Amino acid sequence: MTDQGAKPPGWYHAPGDPDGTQRYWDGAAWTGEPQPVASAPPPGAAYPGAVNPEYDAQLGVTLANPGMRIVARFIDGLLMGVISFIIGLAFGLGSIGVGGDYSFGAVVIVSVLSAAVSFGYEYLMLNSSSATLGKRVFGFKVIREDGQPLDSNNVMMRAGVWGVVTLVANVVPVLGSLLSLVFIVTCIVFLFSKPQHQDVPDLVAKTVVITTR
Repeated sequence: MTDQGAKPPGWYHAPGDPDGTQRYWDGAAWTGEPQPVASAPPPGAAYPGAVNPEYDAQLGVTLANPGMRIVARFIDGLLMGVISFIIGLAFGLGSIGVGGDYSFGAVVIVSVLSAAVSFGYEYLMLNSSSATLGKRVFGFKVIREDGQPLDSNNVMMRAGVWGVVTLVANVVPVLGSLLSLVFIVTCIVFLFSKPQHQDVPDLVAKTVVITTR
């Protein structure tokens, strides 16, 4: 129904919607989903999505900017890279790629340890604060698709994805690097194309990343 006369854009009770709810009127039509009056803005208030395109009216949260999420993951990746390099040095693999001698067994051990570190880092950070260090820099937080806090299954799935990616990238020569690159590109494409900016780990774990600032 769109016959609202000269009513200005804002939050009002829409005809046909359940009692005790409000929906946003943009001046020509009702948009979004009905919101409980207790959580909806006051009547006539501006629609968050009108000034913030990242606002998710269904969950009532602001999604993390996909560009900033890439920067946050780069920070996490840099930290994991430093740790992996230190592990490699401990096993005498610091000269890989520049003609050094190293055994395949040592590479496998370092790869498994690096994957374990990646998994452990993601798991512990999400389990304790719902955000990695990179995400915390920007005030991001990971929640479930239904808007509820993470549970152990969500955390395990997200951490598992990064652990597997790290393992494959390190232990499988050339092909592992190519698969890792495909994974990264796919994540970036999904971040900018999916309605809730969900990348591969999000889709696997059924999570979304929001901003708390």
